[in-house]
Amino acid sequence: MNRRRWVVDGQVLQTGARHRGMGLYALELLSALDQSGQSRIEVLLSSAFDDSEARESLAIRVPGARVDTLDLRADTPGDAGALLHNRRVLDDYLSATSEAGSAELEPEVSFLLLSPMQGTTRPALPSATTCTRWALVFDLIPLLFPDTYLRVPELRQEYEARVAELLRADGFLTISRTVSNDLASYLGIASERIVTIEGAPIPASGTAEKLGGIREPFILMPTGNDRRKNNRRGVLAFARFNAAKAVPYQLVVTSNFEPDEVHALQSIAPDVHFTGSITGAQLADLYRRADAVLFPPTYEGLGLPVLEALQARTPIACSDIPVFREISTEAMHFFDPESVPEMARALERAVADGPPGSNLTQAIGARYSWGEVARRLLDGTLNSPAYRAPRPEITVVGPDPATDDRAGRVLSNSHAALARRARVHWVLESSASTRGRLDYLPAALAATTLQAGAVIGEDRPLLYVLDGTAACARSLVLALGRPGTVLLLDTDLTEAWEAAHAAGLISPSRADLETRLGQLEVPGAAHSAALLAVSTRILTVSEGDRRRLLAVADRMERTVEVEVVALPEPRLPFPELLPAKTRPFVELPPRSTPGFNAEFVAEQQLTRSAAAILSDADPIQALRALARGAIPVVASGRDLGIPAEFVQASPAPGGDLPAARRLAGEIAADTSRREAQAASGLEYVARYHSPDDFAAAVIAQLVQ
Repeated sequence: MNRRRWVVDGQVLQTGARHRGMGLYALELLSALDQSGQSRIEVLLSSAFDDSEARESLAIRVPGARVDTLDLRADTPGDAGALLHNRRVLDDYLSATSEAGSAELEPEVSFLLLSPMQGTTRPALPSATTCTRWALVFDLIPLLFPDTYLRVPELRQEYEARVAELLRADGFLTISRTVSNDLASYLGIASERIVTIEGAPIPASGTAEKLGGIREPFILMPTGNDRRKNNRRGVLAFARFNAAKAVPYQLVVTSNFEPDEVHALQSIAPDVHFTGSITGAQLADLYRRADAVLFPPTYEGLGLPVLEALQARTPIACSDIPVFREISTEAMHFFDPESVPEMARALERAVADGPPGSNLTQAIGARYSWGEVARRLLDGTLNSPAYRAPRPEITVVGPDPATDDRAGRVLSNSHAALARRARVHWVLESSASTRGRLDYLPAALAATTLQAGAVIGEDRPLLYVLDGTAACARSLVLALGRPGTVLLLDTDLTEAWEAAHAAGLISPSRADLETRLGQLEVPGAAHSAALLAVSTRILTVSEGDRRRLLAVADRMERTVEVEVVALPEPRLPFPELLPAKTRPFVELPPRSTPGFNAEFVAEQQLTRSAAAILSDADPIQALRALARGAIPVVASGRDLGIPAEFVQASPAPGGDLPAARRLAGEIAADTSRREAQAASGLEYVARYHSPDDFAAAVIAQLVQ
């Protein structure tokens, strides 16, 4: 059997993370792959960092690996070209080594990025034509807790840029089922693109030197100086647990803490001892000697301390969060991480009940072993589907996907499925709203902002995604002036028309005309006639919407294709896990939002004939006049609220369109049957299929 070739970005082993969870995990993963005998490993390091320690560790743990140091730039402020430079370096390396490779190598090369979100380095993925690209994802913690980690605008922008590069990967490896679900939920990545490889305890080596200041009995709290570690509640719970003890316990807290935090925690409970940085052997010794382990985080990507405590058969009291229930529902004593009394009671039970059963811990250890991690990786990546079929080019126009409006959510969740089926050129509105998702998507897709100066190719089918809200005002005006296929999520366009008027995108006289026209249409389809007058095809998400639009078109004596598309429901890779607690959106610093230039918006008075038609006593004739062009569809400069001449906009950081080319996404229909029935009086027909089915249906309508 030919050994598979893995080219690995190993820069994480040159950073401060090499002695922490990410670096230790990465090294053990490579060691397990090397020991499998099924892989040929090439580890790439950067000349921007000292590589001596990384080379030494690799020589010991991954002796079969080839190690090369390349001219990969670090993450230096002001070096905007580092990402593209590093991509070129990787492409050149892969090209040169493939030409010089031996015949025993398989033709498909797999590239593995071990730490796409690691600071100090500037991780890059090579071009899609050189290999299949995999990224190892430890967690999406900043995305889940932006109020804690991304309140500083520079940090937010940096994280968005890294997510943009992450989305260029062909497939994703995750360290837990919880992280797999997070990728599907928050980044719209379909489960078939995700391989869950899980993890295992980090082997301890060497002799444990005695640590001073520790007295028995003690409770071990392996943690870090991080808000999500929930350290203060943990110390409060320990103080409550310790209050009635004849022989007081000591709480041994690992990791480095700032002096102010040490003082704050010791003021809660004086029997708290901080070890500072310790070796793996010293930590293993503490696990063996502790009466129990207390681990109270609000979120973890895997939770190595739980696995390490189980390996030592030390009683555990830990947070009741999905990732720990993945490991076992029987071996630990769970508590609500927000309840100090519950935490203290769980710690009391852990000490009283003693070690978990050996049969149970052995079964858990067999699953969470590095050999199993390597097997899951090799099997999962070998069987993962590749999507390399030719794709048509289309242009998608819509609102800012970071907004919390319906069309924004649809775009945010469907971008990947569309991009797998077509080469999509994105033209997205900008928004001053600070409420919603992190704005990683425009960067990932190199989206053009819909404003004066935007480029919209005339040789590609156009898809507009509209929901009738103010966030779609510019897209609506463009759809009237540059007709295409419209995915209409709401048939009442009143708010969008009012916003277009308020923004000066249409003339006051045309806005007044639209107000009167809206009174002539079918209830629930206000202001849809102008779209029907110019569009040849409209896609809706319910049979009720379709019937209303056809009724308006019939009054206009206008033939328009109106189809119902089936929106897919979100599908988690592991739906059996307990859902995480719902977190509200967080107000984040607003971005500067370029607006339309008023000089491009010209007044155009309605013709006397149009005004006369509008005043006609027969409303049906007015609608038919709109359909045949006697009434202007949109009155403004060149019949469009933005100029006909467009100037190329600079692509956003993150590269060209293939940033999301083979991912899959999901769209959740956020209007319930009851709400739709109340709004339309008609039966709401909602069908749910896979993201690929949805994308295939939409693109088929565009290119037929």
